[in-house]
Amino acid sequence: MKPLNYSALISSLIIGISIVAASFILQGAEDSKYVPAVTEGADSVQTDPPLMTLEQTAEFLNLTEYQVKSIISSDNALREQGASEGMPFLI
Repeated sequence: MKPLNYSALISSLIIGISIVAASFILQGAEDSKYVPAVTEGADSVQTDPPLMTLEQTAEFLNLTEYQVKSIISSDNALREQGASEGMPFLI
């Protein structure tokens, strides 16, 4: 019979405990990030402001506002048909 290797057993135990502890720490960090913004006296949740306005988007993409609106409307039409893949271009 082969003698029991205590160092391998202790190492495995330490690694297992570390993984479990890390998962609890990360779970707690994930839960603390989500804080819904609720206005006092209102039943609705505030939505975040848009990342960029239509004017800022057109300037950033070096397009006209009409071209940006055209891209958005064609993307919305494709999404309604179920043919759009990837991230939507929302306004």
